[in-house]
Amino acid sequence: MPVTQYKSRFAISLCLFVLLGLSCNLFQIISPSSDSSETQSPNPTNFIFPTDVPSPVPSIACPIQAQSPPPTFDAESFDITSALTEYLNKGGSLDELEIKIEELALLIQETPSVIEGDFNGDGFYDLVVSVLLPSEDVYPLSGQSLVFLCQGASYELIYSTPQTTQIGVPRFYTVEDLTNDGLLDIILGIENCGAHTCFTHIEALTWTGETFENRLQGSSDDLPTPLIEINKNPTEIVVTGEGVASVGAGPNRGVERHWVWDDSLQSFIPSEDILLPSSYRIHAIHDSDQALEMGEILAAIEGYNNVRDNDQLLDWVDPERERAILSAYAGFKLIVAHLMDDDQIAAETSLEELRVQFPEGKIGAAFTSMAEVFWAEFLLTNDVEASCMSASNYAEEHPADITEILYFGYANPSYAAEDLCQVIDSLSP
Repeated sequence: MPVTQYKSRFAISLCLFVLLGLSCNLFQIISPSSDSSETQSPNPTNFIFPTDVPSPVPSIACPIQAQSPPPTFDAESFDITSALTEYLNKGGSLDELEIKIEELALLIQETPSVIEGDFNGDGFYDLVVSVLLPSEDVYPLSGQSLVFLCQGASYELIYSTPQTTQIGVPRFYTVEDLTNDGLLDIILGIENCGAHTCFTHIEALTWTGETFENRLQGSSDDLPTPLIEINKNPTEIVVTGEGVASVGAGPNRGVERHWVWDDSLQSFIPSEDILLPSSYRIHAIHDSDQALEMGEILAAIEGYNNVRDNDQLLDWVDPERERAILSAYAGFKLIVAHLMDDDQIAAETSLEELRVQFPEGKIGAAFTSMAEVFWAEFLLTNDVEASCMSASNYAEEHPADITEILYFGYANPSYAAEDLCQVIDSLSP
């Protein structure tokens, strides 16, 4: 049953934002700032917030007697929690509260500052308030979100994010029933930015009958430059890490992580990470290696051929050199893959191609030398696993020519000698 309501004051605030040049269409993704300086958020989180908020179950305003004269919201003491609690429990106006929050420069952009809704299903409107913490040019900007329940004659603070300048501003992604229990859930994110990249700690707050608890299993804290989406049917939280905003990270590759509500566990459960398609040659190598490790030999062979032959794939800093290195590595892996597929003729053909394309003195020639060591062992033993061990030993003895030149930035996997030639279990003797 639809359960969320925003009062007219929130609609008025949105329209004021329009007059200030901000978008009223909160379904759109707020684009990151182009300012990459270290004194401003280098790539802030994208936000999605619903505008087609459905009508709630019948509820009434919290019946707190307003005082005369009306109270004022005073945050000069910098004790936001106490100031808010005192103001609300003296019957302070929520319209005046929003105005005062903006006057005191405590307004968090791109997310509502005050949300009314019946969070525990008792028929009275409760409050979520989100404000900046007063500070002296602290970066990143810090803030706090607080949930107040109406307890008849007063508001009681039932949940709050930490009040610290060590983390960023908490922002709402949605406030609606995501768990099909007829009660409002809160999805919020707390941003933390470094010199180049922002991360967001996501929480899924659900009512337990006594308090709010974060029911998001796992963490989103490791997904750089995240885009957060809330989907329905089924309900899921999707976080896409779009990459590290640093040259030293190398070619970025998007990764998705999904959280789906599980009734039996009463939690949002994370999926395995999903690597998004990429146009970089190094990522085509990673995909081919993964396919080979999983026993998908034909897919791996197709992938390694694509690495060598596809002129449309992108390289990183030095395209000519990098393409030669990755093509030579792909040529070596084709020999291994064909033997795993029990096709010695194709393996010999791949070895000969490697000898012709990457002879001694050429960039990538070390992979030809490693292939020769591999092949010599195979002719002696007819054992792919033993041949891989010989190849790995060669790579370990020549790191500068093999593993080190496969480094493509710290956001990408690094190779150790034993990673270069592995045999799937089903092919091991």
